[in-house]
Amino acid sequence: ESLFISTPVGELVRLSEIARVDTGPSYGSIRHVGTDRVITISGDASGIPGPVLVSRAREKLKDLTLPAGVTYSFTGENKEQRETQQFIGNAMLIAVFLIFLTLVAQFNSLSQPLIILSAVFMSIMGVLIGLMVHDRPFGIIMSGVGTVSLAGIVVNNAIVMLDFVKDLRNRGYKRNEAMILAATVRFRPVMLTAITTVLGLIPMAAGLDISFQRDPMIVLGAAGAVFWQSMAFAIMYGLAVATFLTLVIVPVLYSLVEGFKERFVGWVTRLTASKSKDLAEAT
Repeated sequence: ESLFISTPVGELVRLSEIARVDTGPSYGSIRHVGTDRVITISGDASGIPGPVLVSRAREKLKDLTLPAGVTYSFTGENKEQRETQQFIGNAMLIAVFLIFLTLVAQFNSLSQPLIILSAVFMSIMGVLIGLMVHDRPFGIIMSGVGTVSLAGIVVNNAIVMLDFVKDLRNRGYKRNEAMILAATVRFRPVMLTAITTVLGLIPMAAGLDISFQRDPMIVLGAAGAVFWQSMAFAIMYGLAVATFLTLVIVPVLYSLVEGFKERFVGWVTRLTASKSKDLAEAT
């Protein structure tokens, strides 16, 4: 009421002389995101993973009727998770694409790189199995990083095997003989590589913490290790499953693809010979 208002002629007039001032409820603050007014409802999830809580909230709000011009969206952890998920997905696609280009240049073929990349999908299946065994959610950050790192690890076994098969075929071995011999010879190095990697990740998966300034000095299941366990489980189970399936699926896929190529070449050869014969008889 004591606020002075400047009139068009330059005089100052008290607000109480030209208006009535009433008190009442109002907003404590007015927030904007960009140019839109927003109201933020926040809360901490206790014992429930964020994605599960968001899914439940979406289910509750699916029949909510809002006034015109009013919308709602989930931000905070859910927004960060979506951004991280998009980043991890792009990183995975780029990694697979670069691996594919390298393999095409190495093998001078399109079919064999695709066979090798099948190990990546086998590793993803192993990651999901490991998380289900330990009843852990798929953490976008650490589980995603573990899955992306597997893309560059699991292809090594398939590369080693198919490169040896290619070398044997160049020596004159037949398809199945080369495949069986390569799987037999490369079995030991492939298994040793996978076993040593899995054993090296066991301390991280078990949450092993060593401190010389504490009693006890060695602690299993340390609180600080929970963040890294998802990545350890993803790599361990993904590598184990992919290694086992690589020794079986990769030779089978190679046999199927090469067998199809041989039959196709034989069919084209017979068709060409038949046409050449008919043409010769016609002339």
